[in-house]
This record gives sequence, structure tokens and C-alpha cells, in this order.
Amino acid sequence: MRHRRVILTAVSPFDPIPFLESGYDPVRISTIRLLPNIREIRILKERLLERRHDSAAFMSPRAIEIVNPNKEIIRILSEMRLFAVGPSTKKSLAKFGLRNVEMPDEYTSKALSAYITSGNMKSSFSSLALIRSSFADNSMFDELFSKGIPVDEYRIYSPKLNLEGVEELLKELRAGADFVVFTSRASFELMWKFLPYTGCRELEELLTRTRVVAIGPETAKALKSFGIDPLVAPDHSIAGVSSFIKVM
Repeated sequence: MRHRRVILTAVSPFDPIPFLESGYDPVRISTIRLLPNIREIRILKERLLERRHDSAAFMSPRAIEIVNPNKEIIRILSEMRLFAVGPSTKKSLAKFGLRNVEMPDEYTSKALSAYITSGNMKSSFSSLALIRSSFADNSMFDELFSKGIPVDEYRIYSPKLNLEGVEELLKELRAGADFVVFTSRASFELMWKFLPYTGCRELEELLTRTRVVAIGPETAKALKSFGIDPLVAPDHSIAGVSSFIKVM
């Protein structure tokens, strides 16, 4: 089988086998780096140890890794009601022994908000820790708060542009690819805003030569705001992207 190429702007490693079995050589390029917010992490850990929260929502696979909880915090988390935005995040939590994790059917912050608020009607809780990126907007916090969910937000990391990754992405696009997959809003938006006018025009031209895929609706919205109209994987995960491009 002749393998085609798919570029993914993923921060974390992923299993390449589904792509290889579908006839694609996956190329992972990190156009961003995640920088921990030490102060926010410290406050979160202190409040967990004080048992101020009885539930927590993790909004990315890297969130639990950045928290880097010790055994006592893992024990406390295991006694809490936990939510994950999607299967990759749920899998990351499982690596820390946290397996009793709830997840919405659609892997978006909006869907998780709806899931938490509907669940709250059945089983109320006193205080939710919303653990996420500084790059996220306020829509999820506002939605939870408006529905009467007591919530504290912890923006424990910030995405920063990885210049080497941007150069590598441009190089790989120049070489040609069948698909390029943007796995977060930040992975595209920070790059586009950094590039000079000529760089943006080159990137735009390169993207017209391949099929652009957004991992989910929020990423797609960011791409569209800069004039890029992407395909959107119905299953908003790396595994979902693999299945999506397999049939194309």
C-alpha cells in the first residue's frame, strides 16, 4: 500500500497505527508549546488539599500532566466527581489511576457544559474546579455560572508559539501533504497572528493545495475567521480524525 501523508499540529504524541493502517504516514508537528502557570497550579493544589472542590473538569489531555499531582492529590481526585472534555483527556486521567471519569457524547466545551448542568439536576455538587488553558474564552465558565453551578476556574497553562514548529510545518507543507489537521485553536491562531503578511499569504497558498481538517468546531471557527474553510471531523479526537480521513 502506498502511504499518503497527513500532518497533525499535535502537542502530545499519539498512536500512529490507525493512520498507518488507513494508508497514511502521520507527521506530528507542534506549532505551540504549553507553559505551566506555576501560581495557578499551586493555588489549585492547595484548594484540592483543603477539599474545597468536590468535582473537577479537565479540558485537555495535558492538564493533568501539568498539574502533576502527588499521591495525596490523586487520592482526593479519585473521591471527586471528574469530567473530561473528550477521550484523549479521559485516557490521560486514567494514566494517573483516575478512571471513574464522565464524558459527553460530543467532545466540545459546549457539550461538556450541557452534560455537567444536566447532571447537576440529578446529583448536585458544591464546587467545580474548571481546569484549562489561559487561551480559552469565558463561554464555558459563563454557561456553568448562569446555570447555578458553583465554579472556580484555574488557567494552569498558556500556549506559546513554537517558532521551530512553524518553520517545520511550512517546510512539510511545501513538500506536499494530503491532509493537514489543526488540533486546537491556538495551534493555528498564534501562528497566523505571528507570521508577517508574506508568510500568511504563503501559508494560505500552501493550505489551498491540501485538505485542511479541524479537530472540532472551535478550531474550525478560528480557521474560518482567517478565511480558511476546513473540514471538521465528526468525532472530535485524534482517533476520530483517523477514521474521518480513512473514508475520504
